[in-house]
Parts: sequence; structure tokens; C-alpha cells
Amino acid sequence: MGLISNSLRVRELMAQGMDEHVGDIAILKMDAVSMRPRAEHRPAMEAVADYAPGMDLDYLHTLPEGTFGRAVARFMGDNDIQPFVFTDEITPQMRRRNAFGIRIAQTHDLIHVLTGFDTSWPGEMGVYAVQYAQRWSLWSPILALATWLIYPVLTGFAFGKLLRAWRRGVAQGRRAPFLLAQRLEDHFEEPLQEVRQRYGLLDATA
Repeated sequence: MGLISNSLRVRELMAQGMDEHVGDIAILKMDAVSMRPRAEHRPAMEAVADYAPGMDLDYLHTLPEGTFGRAVARFMGDNDIQPFVFTDEITPQMRRRNAFGIRIAQTHDLIHVLTGFDTSWPGEMGVYAVQYAQRWSLWSPILALATWLIYPVLTGFAFGKLLRAWRRGVAQGRRAPFLLAQRLEDHFEEPLQEVRQRYGLLDATA
């Protein structure tokens, strides 16, 4: 599907109801702009192109305190966030074509939990710093520039907080493996600190 056809389908789905199709709409927009990883990450992304474990928040809430999954459930509940899901509107071909963008959406909140960044503007800055350090895509430097242009205004020019978050995120991103290609959801039942250790993120509470 091309830009025009995707745009038309987005309008149709929005008319049907945003709540049901929010994931579908996001993927159609990804497909229209061709979000792609850097060349060095493509083999790793191929390996998780069909990885779709889902996220049952009710189940995650039943996991023991201290587990990664319980921490994810608490983070999403505290911030009124719903898991990224899509319907059969997205074909297997489109899913594979947009595996990179889908994985970004699926893992964003998991990376928040693993890195210890909250949902404040400095917290979002820290997560973007991880992405920048790992060179997820050709857009990563542009996104970094955009955050440094916009986030100071959004935070009342709290440069100190932004800089501390940026430095910590960059350091974490450089130590960790390419996080988008990790099967993070497989570790929900494990202790959070063990998962952080696995990925070199033990300073997440700094």
C-alpha cells in the first residue's frame, strides 16, 4: 500500500473508532513513511519480525513483586497506558514490512521500566538517548536534535535535568545490546534486577 491508499484507509478506520484501531492506524502511518532500521540492525530485526508475544496486563498484575512483568504492569497502570495491539486489518506482509516500527511501539514502555526513566519530559529524553546511542535508524540523530530543540521549552528550560537524563540514557544505550531485537517479553516472570543485569542496565535507578 502506498501513501495515498494508506492515508485513505486511516481515515476509514478513524471513522469506525479510534479505540479499536489505534494500533492499526499507527502501523498504516508507519507503512506510509517507510520506517526502517539501519543496515547493521536489519538481520537482528528479521529474527524478531514474527515475534508477537502480546501483553496481558491482568496476568502481569498477578506476578510477584519485584518481577519485570509486575513492574511493567505497575508502570502502565500508573500512567494510564494500554498495550500496543493491532487487528487482522494489518496483514502478515505489512507486519513484516513494518517490524521495526512495530517493535519500537511494543518495547517503548518496557525500555522505560528497564532503564528506570519515568514519563516526565526528562524521562522521555532519557529513552530517546538510548535510541540515539544504539543508532536505531537513520532518523535517530534527527530525533535527538528535535528533542533538544523542543524539550527545553516543554520543561521550562530545565537543562540540568535533561542533560543528566541524556547522559545516563546514552551510557545505558552504549552498554546494552540492541534492545529492539531482544525478546524482552520472555523475561516478564524474572526478577527485574536480573533482567537489568542481563542487559547491562543495573544503574537504572541512578
